[in-house]
Amino acid sequence: MAKPREIERPLSPYNAVLYGQIVNLELALLECNQMGIDVERVDYTDFKRPRLVVRDNYVTQQMMRHGKANNYGCKLRNGHRIYLNHAEVKGVRIIWEANSFN
Repeated sequence: MAKPREIERPLSPYNAVLYGQIVNLELALLECNQMGIDVERVDYTDFKRPRLVVRDNYVTQQMMRHGKANNYGCKLRNGHRIYLNHAEVKGVRIIWEANSFN
């Protein structure tokens, strides 16, 4: 079996930025796991700053009560108001939707 060759070419500037973002997302995901927050997906709508979309649970509600998270808007779904919240974990923004303001 042939020995795999290592790539000797350094990362291009664009690839280096993307690699740094992926590493930050991984660290934030591990921190969310330690905190008890379930991550649903990664939101890449803003290329320069990807976000983690998480589920609303007791931990996120506690973050809102203690001022570690903020509300940034609301929307209507089937006649019910849904609050949009966000916080920072390890330099990565996490966002979630909640039925109550706190």
